[in-house]
Amino acid sequence: MGSRGGTPARTLARYRVWVRSLPTRPFVTLAPLAALFALAGCESQHETNWSRLQQGMSKAEVAQILGEPSSRVDARRVGNDVVVAFDRWQYGDNLSTLATGVVFPGEAPDRVWAVYFDEEGNVVDFRPPIRPW
Repeated sequence: MGSRGGTPARTLARYRVWVRSLPTRPFVTLAPLAALFALAGCESQHETNWSRLQQGMSKAEVAQILGEPSSRVDARRVGNDVVVAFDRWQYGDNLSTLATGVVFPGEAPDRVWAVYFDEEGNVVDFRPPIRPW
């Protein structure tokens, strides 16, 4: 029966004791849940304004529309090999996507919004997350 053991009746009894230990005032219980749902529904600036993005925009225009990126990756070569073909700004990074970007810098992680820039700093391509959370 797992590490805690016991019969279903004992498990139910422990559950009832736990439920009775919860705060009895609804506000104390519901306020944190309401705050969590409110935050979960918020969109960030890059999500709200993504549809305004266009090819040919400068980095300054992108920053004005989408805000500052959560990470930036510069184009680079190692010898004759292209490691990262274009400058890239990413939006919506978390610890996992940042770590993925360090290990595989040539491609934006699937879960971020990515904007690609040419040598002059103009947008050549952009994409929303391929696999959203």
